[in-house]
Amino acid sequence: MVINDLAGTVNLSLTVTRIIPAGSDIFRFAYLDDVNGLKYLFSRGLASPNDIDFLGQSALYNALYNPKIESIKFLLRAGLDPYFKGVTFNQSAHERVWRTVFSNSKDSATLENLRSLFPISEDFIQEQKFSTSPDHP
Repeated sequence: MVINDLAGTVNLSLTVTRIIPAGSDIFRFAYLDDVNGLKYLFSRGLASPNDIDFLGQSALYNALYNPKIESIKFLLRAGLDPYFKGVTFNQSAHERVWRTVFSNSKDSATLENLRSLFPISEDFIQEQKFSTSPDHP
C-alpha cells in the first residue's frame, strides 16, 4: 500500500504468516537443500518465505539442520526473516546459527558460510550472553 500526502510518499507493507503442516513441501525442500523445489513452490504461490509450522518454525529453521547453505541463501534472498522467533523454542534462526558457530559443532567451511550469511554485532552478543572469551569455546 502506498499513501501519498503533502509531505511525501509513505510505503506500508503487511507480512502475513501462515501456519501450515510440518510435513509440507517447503520444509522438506529446505531440509533436503532442494532450491529448485523451493523456487517452484514460491513461483507458483504454493508457499511463501513467511510460512511456519505449528511450532512456529520457518523453512529457514529446517534448512539449519545440518546446515543446507544453498537453501539458506535462497530463503534469505526470498525475504525470510532470520529474526522471527518461533513460539515453542523462542529462538530465531539467527540466534540458532550463532549458537552453532560458537559451539564449533560443524566443519570450518560451514561455519564460515554461516558467519557470512548471518552477521552479528557486539550488542547481539551481549543480548544473548554468549561468551567471547577464549576460556569458553
